[in-house]
Amino acid sequence: MVLHVGKRDFVQHDKGIEPIDGVVWLDPDYVEGHTVYVSALAIFKYGDKSLKGMGFDPENLLVNIPQQVYPPLKPRLPLTPLQQKLMRKLGSKNVYPFCIELPEYFPNSVVLHPTPDNDEDPCGIVHELKAYISDSSDKVNKVKEPDFVSMGIRKVMYAPSQPGEQPTVREIQRFWFSDPLLLEASLDKEIYYHGETIAVNINITNYSRRFVKEIIVTVKQTATLRMFTKSSFTTTVAKVKSENGFLVLPDKKVSKVFEITPLLSNNRKQKRVAVDGQTQNTDTNLASSTNLDEELARKKNVGITVEYDVEIKVKCSFFRRWFFCHQQTTAKLPFVLMHPEPTEELSMPPLPQSTPAEPLPSTSKDDPGFVDVNLIDFKGDDNVDLIFEDFARERIRE
Repeated sequence: MVLHVGKRDFVQHDKGIEPIDGVVWLDPDYVEGHTVYVSALAIFKYGDKSLKGMGFDPENLLVNIPQQVYPPLKPRLPLTPLQQKLMRKLGSKNVYPFCIELPEYFPNSVVLHPTPDNDEDPCGIVHELKAYISDSSDKVNKVKEPDFVSMGIRKVMYAPSQPGEQPTVREIQRFWFSDPLLLEASLDKEIYYHGETIAVNINITNYSRRFVKEIIVTVKQTATLRMFTKSSFTTTVAKVKSENGFLVLPDKKVSKVFEITPLLSNNRKQKRVAVDGQTQNTDTNLASSTNLDEELARKKNVGITVEYDVEIKVKCSFFRRWFFCHQQTTAKLPFVLMHPEPTEELSMPPLPQSTPAEPLPSTSKDDPGFVDVNLIDFKGDDNVDLIFEDFARERIRE
């Protein structure tokens, strides 16, 4: 078996989720009399692979979106532009197209970043595209080598084209036998891109008799595991604070702007930091915010969802009975952290319709319509980059 796709990343944005389209080459002698499926899999990994030898499976299949490719179903669906291009390169003999539509609840690729001194397999949601021989698509986890081939893929999210409302917050801290302290804060926008600096605007009006000694601004990442049970953990991924000597006296007002940038490079040694999943040994970034309906998240196993907010702490002190006492006021500003959508318009492959497909090029040299294709020479072809991920298995004969 050989799998061919155009890319590894499949994007969710305003237009929907890109379908996974490609082709699979099958050895006719190997698959004769069998059924071949191609599945998009979302898998939750939570342990070391060595545990399999101890009878413990550290993987849990969350979502399986299968499609039968052999024997081909009728009526045959039309080819996408990518499949047409692959057919021209490979010919049509023993090549079968597939196009898998991902549902809205299909989880994003999110894993918990291991620390440098931790060489264990990362825990999180990973995706695979798998072609396999089986009498049922429900038995995808029971297929053994050499009856399958697979490759890693990712589902990523792009920022919405329409920004939301500007995040603002207003907190009034009341004290015993004193006037209140008013804290107002805002962000300049709701959506930030990875690597972008966040400007936090803070206004403090101190009507009280307290002294404001310090302001601490942090970016909190909250990762929520939404599977059999719901559990969350929060990690600080960025932090700044006011300079030494900062002070807001009673009956005074101050305005400050803090700049803070959440980056994975500053959190390499942090435990339980959620990052975008990887398909190869490439660098990644902090996990993107999850844009998912809350009601849908409660009904489905959506894996790991990620949220961000800016937390502001204002620390006050006052003198009482020969001692200094301390209090603090806290406010939170939620925001969205995502990848920007490319400036060029995204072209999603057309979804299959039940209409007759165009004839495929002949692969028989005796046929007058035969097209001789050199798979190595791509000169003169369309300016479209293709990524070929080939996985071949030889049948074991007794």
